[in-house]
Amino acid sequence: MKVSRTALQRWGSLAAAILSIGFVWLVVLPRLAAQHSVSEYIANQQRLGIDASAMFYSELEIVPAIAHHVERLHDAHGDDFWNRASPDPPN
Repeated sequence: MKVSRTALQRWGSLAAAILSIGFVWLVVLPRLAAQHSVSEYIANQQRLGIDASAMFYSELEIVPAIAHHVERLHDAHGDDFWNRASPDPPN
């Protein structure tokens, strides 16, 4: 069975892509996670109970409480809640 050169190139490209993804996943990302600033960020997210694996932040347990808090602020302050201008204009 003869395999064409194009088919070999495609298989080679696929192998190179898989090896590249594996290298990033198994070497680059663990080293990045070991960086002090990144590991500190990860620890902070875990301490706050934020599940980084959630596909959408709306899936987090705390989101309904935050939404309720924002609604209460909006009810208390009306449209001023969304006004980004300073409440006291400069002189």
